[in-house]
Amino acid sequence: MAAQRNKIDRSKVRAQVIPQELRGLATLKEEEGHRPFLVWDVSETGLGLWLAEPINVGESIVLAVGQPFMSVLVGKVVWCEPMSSEKGYRCGVEVTSDLEILSRLAGSFIPGSG
Repeated sequence: MAAQRNKIDRSKVRAQVIPQELRGLATLKEEEGHRPFLVWDVSETGLGLWLAEPINVGESIVLAVGQPFMSVLVGKVVWCEPMSSEKGYRCGVEVTSDLEILSRLAGSFIPGSG
């Protein structure tokens, strides 16, 4: 369920992404099917996502990101909370594999990265 943000190192540079630019499908380990998401922001260690439904903190997640070429990232949900002014949830995902792909994504949005 939704949880308060953990005290994690959020000092890394992040860049907000126009939500329509980067979208994908999330697959949870214990769930069949996929959940669509929009990438809200990106850093060198993870992604901030917008989803219609919350995801449990600690949940393992597989993200298929981008179009027309999909990149697959594996991560762990580190925080998830309802958005205050809009429908949906913001969730932070720490990427645990394929950091090279994440670095390329971050480099597309953060000057001097990647």
